[in-house]
Amino acid sequence: MSDNAATPSGSVKEWGVIAAWIGGILLLNTLLWVFTGAVREERFIQTVNRSLSETNDPRRIRKIQDKKAAPSGAFAHWYELEDGTGKAAVFSVLSGGVPASCLATVSQDGKVTGIIPLSGHSARVLEAMPQSILGIYRRKLESGGTQ
Repeated sequence: MSDNAATPSGSVKEWGVIAAWIGGILLLNTLLWVFTGAVREERFIQTVNRSLSETNDPRRIRKIQDKKAAPSGAFAHWYELEDGTGKAAVFSVLSGGVPASCLATVSQDGKVTGIIPLSGHSARVLEAMPQSILGIYRRKLESGGTQ
């Protein structure tokens, strides 16, 4: 018998090495994503609060401690207002394929009390956006962002 029949060909070995590298990189990225979640969330809250302070808005957000109080869904990330007057949702609207980040304040009874742009680009997008489209975003937030 030939020794070549027992060993895989060179191209199969190369693809195996490439697949192992890709798998290792994906595993490393997944571990980093999982173990840095709290740090990423804290930095996100700091960034939103910095945007609010730059516009001289006195409101600030903080992490919701009770996860059951936060509506689930991919539309918005929910937080508490530091003054305890309600919740806030950070979400994005798309304008020409470019996301514009906004913060919506929601009262205790679930009504959107205001939509605040978090950047200059977001302010321009909100000014140009028709009120009917903003109404759709308001209704989505008032329903808890889960539809």
